[in-house]
Amino acid sequence: MQLNYGNEPLHVIGSLIKPFRFNGQCACFIDESVDEESILALDFLFLIINGLPVPFAVEESFMRGKSWVVKFKGIDTEAALAPLLKAPIAAKESELTLASLPSLEQFIDYKIFDQQNRVIGVIHHVEQLPEQIMAYCFSNGQEVLIPLVDQFILEINDERKYIRMELPEGLLSVNAE
Repeated sequence: MQLNYGNEPLHVIGSLIKPFRFNGQCACFIDESVDEESILALDFLFLIINGLPVPFAVEESFMRGKSWVVKFKGIDTEAALAPLLKAPIAAKESELTLASLPSLEQFIDYKIFDQQNRVIGVIHHVEQLPEQIMAYCFSNGQEVLIPLVDQFILEINDERKYIRMELPEGLLSVNAE
């Protein structure tokens, strides 16, 4: 889904996770494709609320270990922050420096195998969600969503177009319900 604010394309860079302190600060997840320094310099961020980008002025933004903490102007309490939690965060693409990561579309038509080399399915769509990259494929006649996260990936073979994975027990059956 392409997001725009006016004529400006937006890029989803993460999501609000939880309150950091009691003054409206929020710990955030950051997409690894975004350069840390470019997000710390942003004056405005867009929260995706009901599918629409809503601009918020940034009062302060800093890194605390691996966590990004942001404080929006006018959001001064945990109660004011609460309705915004879990919202995806976007920024104007023109204001970001994106790391050169492989295109997600490159994985379309890759086969996914389990650790016993059984075919799970063929990827027909890949989507970057705030928490992770999600592969959509058909397995036994049903669409399943498979998180493409480092913990599950055993091997990626670009020449033969497959991904071998060790999926948690029950993941495919959860998708089928």
